[in-house]
Amino acid sequence: MGLFSGIGLDLSGHQWVVTLISLVSALGIAFWTYRRTNPPLPASIRALLFILRAAAIFLLVFVVLEPILSLFWRRVEEPVVAVLVDTSASMSISEESQDRFSQSQEFLKSPIIEKIASKNQVKTYQFAEDAYPWQGDSLKAAGLATDIAQALETVRGELSEENLAAMVVLTDGANNLGRNPVQRAEVFGLPIFPVGVGSSDPRRDISVKEVEVNEVVYVESRVPVEVTIQSRGHEGQKVPVTLSDKEIVLDSRQVTLVGEGREQRVPLEFVPTEEGIRRLTVTIPLQEGELAAENNRRDVSLKILKSKIRVLLVWGSPSWDFAFLRRSLERDPNVELTPLVMKKQGGYFLGAFPQKEAKLFQHDAVILGDLNTEHLGTLQGDWLYRFVAERGNGLLFLYGPQLRFGPGSPLVDLIPVTITGGKPRTLEDRFGVELTPAGRVHPATAVVDDVLALDRIWGDLPPFLGLGQFGLPKPGATVLAVHPALAVGDQKAPLIVVHRVGVGKTMLMAAYPTWRWDFMLKGLGRGEQTYDRFWSNVVRWLTTREEGRLVRVYPAGNVFRSGQRIAFQARLYDENYRPMDRAQVNVMAMRKETPGRVEAEGDLFESGRRDGQYRGELGVLSPGEYLYRAEVSLGGQKVGSDQGEFLVEEYSLEFEKVELNEKLLRSMAQVSGGAYYALEDVEELPAHLQFRSREVSRKLELELWNHPGMLICLILLLAVEWTIRKRNRLM
Repeated sequence: MGLFSGIGLDLSGHQWVVTLISLVSALGIAFWTYRRTNPPLPASIRALLFILRAAAIFLLVFVVLEPILSLFWRRVEEPVVAVLVDTSASMSISEESQDRFSQSQEFLKSPIIEKIASKNQVKTYQFAEDAYPWQGDSLKAAGLATDIAQALETVRGELSEENLAAMVVLTDGANNLGRNPVQRAEVFGLPIFPVGVGSSDPRRDISVKEVEVNEVVYVESRVPVEVTIQSRGHEGQKVPVTLSDKEIVLDSRQVTLVGEGREQRVPLEFVPTEEGIRRLTVTIPLQEGELAAENNRRDVSLKILKSKIRVLLVWGSPSWDFAFLRRSLERDPNVELTPLVMKKQGGYFLGAFPQKEAKLFQHDAVILGDLNTEHLGTLQGDWLYRFVAERGNGLLFLYGPQLRFGPGSPLVDLIPVTITGGKPRTLEDRFGVELTPAGRVHPATAVVDDVLALDRIWGDLPPFLGLGQFGLPKPGATVLAVHPALAVGDQKAPLIVVHRVGVGKTMLMAAYPTWRWDFMLKGLGRGEQTYDRFWSNVVRWLTTREEGRLVRVYPAGNVFRSGQRIAFQARLYDENYRPMDRAQVNVMAMRKETPGRVEAEGDLFESGRRDGQYRGELGVLSPGEYLYRAEVSLGGQKVGSDQGEFLVEEYSLEFEKVELNEKLLRSMAQVSGGAYYALEDVEELPAHLQFRSREVSRKLELELWNHPGMLICLILLLAVEWTIRKRNRLM
């Protein structure tokens, strides 16, 4: 607390005159009350009663004046110098005979620290992703990331009540997380003295910078893997770049390194033989002279499906719509397409409809475009009905002027809208598309995640030139897009409608043509992007067993680097497909091998645009395979959940650049008013750390008027007076 230095009494409004008058009045009233008594009392008792009454009256008036008692102390605070030691993984890099962290530990035991401590109070901290009090020599440099700005903030907060004068930061400057430490140091208000540990000279190093591979691939299909490597100091040396699944080598290629920090692309490939989620690793053996092996490998995670999506495309006659859609689906590496083109009078220009039901059932989806279905026959219609309702596959109807259904056709039961007479009337008109709330979140029409961008993309599409006039959607069907003006009954005319029939799915596109989306937008550089993505979404929705979810919570990527914050996103909608605001989203991550133990937990927060999108982070996790589970509640009631998995690879942010980042540390020192020192030249540091002590005054205020002791004293005074009066039978 320090030395006691004074006491003071403050009254409301400094009313000392009122206090004096109150004291005189209290004495006067008490004297007048006990000047004579009946019956007469001895002078000693009257004097006691006089004192009690006067004290009570004075105390009551004193309380009304709201007195505050002030007690003062002062103390002298020595200047505090905080020493922060980097314990992140990059400090484990050995240079010559010692690693960087060991050099830092020796500094803490050196006479230099004793010199600093002779003039200042030294407080030592360790930091990586954040700062903590120093734990002693048993520590290891194993932090997953380095956030210098956060460490500075944490230490300043810890010492906010002390005379913090400066910070000494022992680090290699491998900052890879959080805010820019130079910008933070500039407004920090304290001099920072970075001590660089390690060498800033370019080091011999080989790293696997990136691995590109499709996240979804198929059994027995060739999967290309594009690897980017970077080398420095190994010019002309040959090294193997190997792709493996655990201990099994899938592919390997000898590469002659070009060095000088330049990147090289290495093509690898493999053919998966089993379905499931697989973790593959790309490695380069550690070479002589390299400081770190951690950046010589990268991991990727991919989902291997049993086979490609088999699509049967049947068109009523040759057309541009058929040609463009065929090219789009053939560009999709995950689709195996069988195209058929019929003649208007029957028969086929290209291919033929499967002649056996089993052959049809080998497909995952069927697309019927501008087709007179009478040419298929009732038997094929029955096959298609069972293909959807019993086998759980998908069927897409694309309207065109030739579309017709024969009497009693089972295909009428599959189309998502009502139809009268077997042939809808064609209306030729130019019109755009208006997505419904369901269409904004449905996996078929949501070609991008951002709702605002989605409306713009659909609004920019070239207009349709015609549509089929169907009846109302069938019960249970969902309308994804409508005509902006034309009505059917009391609803806008449906353009895209989806429905469930049995265990399968059907979809209707009632407007045509779509080929103009690709052709006319190519001049803007985004024809294939929008067109291909839409048809890819449609095919995947038709063939997946999972309906579009109202609650989706997912990581920002399938693979995170060691030391990278695990970011999550969520898209939430209610039963009417309106964005869900003010929800509570909680995400938990567990290691795959210990699913019952939560390793990290965090909440996601609204984006601020009231669009049902939420974002948040779980922090940093150690390498490994993780499961996640998300719970969504609204108003205390659970409304949904989601789950999945992700991978944290061993490739660490800590080893992307292994040289001392001297430029960063010098900049921090310059903008904060400190000075930079290399570890080997740190003898002059104590001379810069001489600061003055400061005298700090402390004041303790007691509100006497509000203190319960005042009320107790008043009651005691009046009680004692009343007792004496009672015993002496005083009137």
